Amino acid sequence: MRRADPSFGACKRALFEPLGKGRLINLLMAAVAAASLLQYVTTSIGGVGHTTFDDAYMVTRYARHWLDGHGFCWNIGDGPSYGITSPAYLFLVTAVMGLTGWPDARVLTVVSYGCGLLAALTLVRLGFRVFREMGGRGSWLPLLTIPLIVSFPSFRFHSLTGMETTLSLFLPTHAWLRRSFPPDKSRPGQRFAGLLAAPALRLLFDRTTGSMRSCCRPCTGW
Repeated sequence: MRRADPSFGACKRALFEPLGKGRLINLLMAAVAAASLLQYVTTSIGGVGHTTFDDAYMVTRYARHWLDGHGFCWNIGDGPSYGITSPAYLFLVTAVMGLTGWPDARVLTVVSYGCGLLAALTLVRLGFRVFREMGGRGSWLPLLTIPLIVSFPSFRFHSLTGMETTLSLFLPTHAWLRRSFPPDKSRPGQRFAGLLAAPALRLLFDRTTGSMRSCCRPCTGW
């Protein structure tokens, strides 16, 4: 019977024992998060620059009229009109369009795709802050938010529509992070963040009006 190579065992101990079990688990979770994010980006980035959502092009129509000096309007001769459900998204699309000169489809999908990635990373950051408040300091468990959210077909779908849905996820999540954990430490605590975490995910499945109602419910309870 062959004996194990002592040099291999010594090498294994030298590499892994100083890390400890907790560090190895953290590294494993980080590897899973990085691999899932890389897989998502490589399999979805090809959709950027193409969208068949007619409603998305309403935003660029308003934006182009404004950039041409006619204000935010649907028809140039009719004067200003307000048919966009997300003014924040309109302003963002207008800024990107004015700075880049890209075609409409590319502007829309770059913005919605980028907002989706920012939303996922913000949810991870929020998870770390809440987890730390709950006594989970040192664990990288919130990194598993990334494989969870990018595995949702609806996340990929909405990230490539060119619509405002992903911005409607990012902005409230970022606001909740700042509200629950401000730099001056005068925060209401983890309960506030926990109450608002679940409605954040609903933003992927609902339109802006319904999403805002779902965000207001926890606030009224608080």
